[in-house]
Amino acid sequence: MNVDAEKAKFTKELNKEFEQLREKSPLYGALKDKITLDSELVYGLFANLFNEFCSAGGIQALERIMSAAKSSGCRLTLETIAVFLAPFRSIKDIAKDELCKQIATAGKEAFLTRVKSLDDKDIKDMGKEQVAASMTLMRGFLRLIHTEEETASIVQDNELAISLKFLKSPALEKRLNGLAEIKRMIDRADPPLEAGLSADYLVKWIVEHGILEMILNDSAHPELVRRTAHILTFLARHGAVTVEIIELLWRCQLDKHEDIVRAVFDTIKDIVEYLSIEVSRTQNACGIGDKQGQLEAGDIFSRIV
Repeated sequence: MNVDAEKAKFTKELNKEFEQLREKSPLYGALKDKITLDSELVYGLFANLFNEFCSAGGIQALERIMSAAKSSGCRLTLETIAVFLAPFRSIKDIAKDELCKQIATAGKEAFLTRVKSLDDKDIKDMGKEQVAASMTLMRGFLRLIHTEEETASIVQDNELAISLKFLKSPALEKRLNGLAEIKRMIDRADPPLEAGLSADYLVKWIVEHGILEMILNDSAHPELVRRTAHILTFLARHGAVTVEIIELLWRCQLDKHEDIVRAVFDTIKDIVEYLSIEVSRTQNACGIGDKQGQLEAGDIFSRIV
C-alpha cells in the first residue's frame, strides 16, 4: 500500500510507540517483519491504519459527528464523545501539526459544548465514574494542541462545571457526588499535583459560585453538611472563611432536627483548629475577606466550642 502523504500528512517514518515496542515488548519477534522489514509498512502498523482512515474520509466523518455533538438536540454522552476521540491521542507522532489542530479543535469544541449543555436528565443518567473516565480520555486528547499546564487548566474548569451541575441536582446522591468531586480537586490542587492546578483559583471558584450557600441553608441535609468540613478547612487554610460563612453554618441548624444539629457541631469541631491558625494571618492571599473578618470568625467559633 502506498502512503497517501497528502491525506495522512505523515512527517515521520516510524512513530515513537513502535520504537518503544521494539525495545520492550516480548511481541517484538513476532511483529518485527511487519514493523521494520515489510516495504509496504514503512510507517508502522498504526500509521498505515490511520492512513486508511484518512483515505476513506474518516476525518470528514469525525468532523460531522463532532459538529452534530454541538447541536442543541444532541444526546451523545460525554463518555461517547471521549471514546470517539480517544484513538486520536497518538497521532501527534505521525501527523502534521495542522491536521492535529484540525482534529483536536473539532473534538475539543464538541466536548466543551456538551459539558455546558448538560441538563438534569443528563446528570441523572451520569455517574461520577463516567465523568472520571471521560476526563481521563480527554486529557490525553487535549495534549495534541495544548501544553500540560493548559490541559490541566481546561480539565479543571470542566470538572468544576460538571460538579456544579451535580450540586444543583435535586437528587441527594448526585449532590453528594458533586461534593466528592470538589473534595478530590481540592486534594489535587492543594498542594498542586500538576502544573495548571491552582488552589487560589479553586478558592475563588468556591466563593463566587456560592457552593457553601447551596448547602448551608434552611433545607440543609446532614450528610451534605458533614461533607463541607473539607471545603471549609481548605478555605480556612487560604484565609477565606468569613463571618458570613460561619453564620451560614450556624443558622442552618437553628430549630432543626438533632441530626442536622449534630452535623453542624461535628463540622465545627473538625475545622476550628484550622481557623485558630488562620486568624493570625495579616492578609488573605486570595483577596477574599480580611484580617478583621478572620479574627471575628475565629472568636465566634471559639465561643461555640
